[in-house]
Amino acid sequence: MVDEVLRYLAVQPGGRYVDCTVGGGGHSLAILEAAAPGGLLLGIDADARAVETARARLQPFADSVLLVQANFRDLAAVCRKADFVPLHGVLFDLGLSSYLLADPERGFSFQVEARLDMRFSEHQTLTAYEIVNSYAERELADLIWRFGEEQASRRIARAIVGARPIATTTELAAVVSKAGGGADPNLNRRGGISFDRQELSQILNVYGRKVATGEWRDYAIDTLREKAVFSVFRRAS
Repeated sequence: MVDEVLRYLAVQPGGRYVDCTVGGGGHSLAILEAAAPGGLLLGIDADARAVETARARLQPFADSVLLVQANFRDLAAVCRKADFVPLHGVLFDLGLSSYLLADPERGFSFQVEARLDMRFSEHQTLTAYEIVNSYAERELADLIWRFGEEQASRRIARAIVGARPIATTTELAAVVSKAGGGADPNLNRRGGISFDRQELSQILNVYGRKVATGEWRDYAIDTLREKAVFSVFRRAS
């Protein structure tokens, strides 16, 4: 989606841009290249490892980028503290990064055995292990239905409760598959572990006000199966 990011952000040389989910730095790198010369970028991510990964990748633009470990819900506060204003574009890429799936220690992938975790940040205390092994059956069913749109959510929740304790990703995948669901129980989707619904609500409230006043325009994709939410907010000239 790099081309779409650059097109809808309308990146211009010398502009100031914020990548609120910097991840591995791919989008940030493309923005910095398009904004040269003179462009500046503020990169935000809740995951300390992502910030360090991005720092290494963006080293050629070290003088033009500021990376901060923070939650995107604190965008306004981070910008004020860094005196990073005015802005010409803000990017939110809300989804699961491939590097998280590739790291077994994070417990996101169901392809390799790992302890259930699924936290985007070490500062988060709630893990997938706690959800799977302590939530009531109805809570699990509601979570799987709401964030995974899984028709067999109640059957899957019943199977999970009956198979406790479940310690690893592959154990959970096997239970879900046997219960008639997919290999991915969708516990790390929008809510649950990945990020709090309140955080997204706060950003969307800001977004709604800005669009209503004509300050921002948007481009968004929502794919149901992957549960990816991708939004670009562009400040109108």
